[in-house]
Amino acid sequence: MRTLKNRIFSLLKWNKNAQFVEFRERHIFTLAIVSTLTGIGFYVGFISLDHILELVDAKKTTFIRLITSVIIGTNLLLDLSMKRSRQKVKIHIYFGYYVVVISSSFITFYAGGLGSSYWAFLNFVLIFWLTLVPFSFLELSLHGLNFIFVYNVLLLYLVPHFDLPKFVEYNSLLLGTWLLGSTVAFINNRFSAVIFEAHNTIEKERHKSEGLLLNVLPAPIVTRLKNGEKQIADKIENVSVLFADIVNFTELSTRIPPEGLVALLNTIFSEFDTLTESFGLEKIKTIGDAYMVVGGLSFTNPDHTNAIADMALAMPKLVSSLANGEYVLDVRIGVHFGTVVAGIIGKKKFIYDLWGDTVNIASRMESHGLPGKIQVTETVYNKLQNHYTLKERGKLEIKGKGFMNTWWLEGKQN
Repeated sequence: MRTLKNRIFSLLKWNKNAQFVEFRERHIFTLAIVSTLTGIGFYVGFISLDHILELVDAKKTTFIRLITSVIIGTNLLLDLSMKRSRQKVKIHIYFGYYVVVISSSFITFYAGGLGSSYWAFLNFVLIFWLTLVPFSFLELSLHGLNFIFVYNVLLLYLVPHFDLPKFVEYNSLLLGTWLLGSTVAFINNRFSAVIFEAHNTIEKERHKSEGLLLNVLPAPIVTRLKNGEKQIADKIENVSVLFADIVNFTELSTRIPPEGLVALLNTIFSEFDTLTESFGLEKIKTIGDAYMVVGGLSFTNPDHTNAIADMALAMPKLVSSLANGEYVLDVRIGVHFGTVVAGIIGKKKFIYDLWGDTVNIASRMESHGLPGKIQVTETVYNKLQNHYTLKERGKLEIKGKGFMNTWWLEGKQN
């Protein structure tokens, strides 16, 4: 008994939840169409039955059926053409059902009153209302009971001779249908609440999964994976690549306890992550104490070379600010611009990585650089020279590439 009581109160609580109500009534427009067309089908179909049974007032019942069909049909057309809100459609569903209940009482009267089997038609109305309409249990149950009340009041008013046995017999049948339908309505509402909770849980887990993916993959790549792409491999032109390395980090690791070392590196890279996000760039990976970031993987930041330059200028200041006096922190940075091949590799602990000459040269710019300096290639120099201050370093021999002209990026022009 307590369990049933708890479930009823649980449903009452859920019915105050606007998100749940919207979820439960999400197919209300479809319901309006199905209910209206089914109702019209029943009403028009019963016209032939009226004539087959040779009712005394078959013409009147036919007229009532046609008028009712026109009213609820017009109601539906107005909802569809005016794209009314869910709440207004809900009101019109109420209106349509009450029109059917009222017209049914008149049809029963013209079909023979309490002695007519047309009493049974209200059972169909109750079944449709209580089992198919996605309203709250209380709404369905109370209005279902009210349908019976309205139906009886009108019939008692219309019928001149009251037949108590027939009245009790038919109302017992109607109340039985109402009780059974209300039970189904309760179960439907309960299942709707369970499904809603499951739906919310799935959505939360999906957002968590997407969040984890976005921590290791660029947003456009996550979208492509969600769309079903099995193999992601792209050749991307005009990409800016930056490598940054903490100077003398290996030596530093012998002077700082492991916990402190990991905490320091985590702080530095977390700050780099913040810079990456603020400049609209993409972090690719960390390798030991090296950090790789790129711009130009998507079209969201057309000025990605400038963004890379701005981030490069911010990184040495940030790293220096994290030193605590016991040790000196510095960073060495290299930047190049060009074409890369990008894709996802691996099945477990997979990563999104970049390959190609552009990546190798950017890495060489970093490894052949100096502490606290930002070394860039001639390609990058040509793109930045009008807005940034750069100082020529001269020719530098790069493994596999021969001699290359390089510059130091020193600041931004006023």
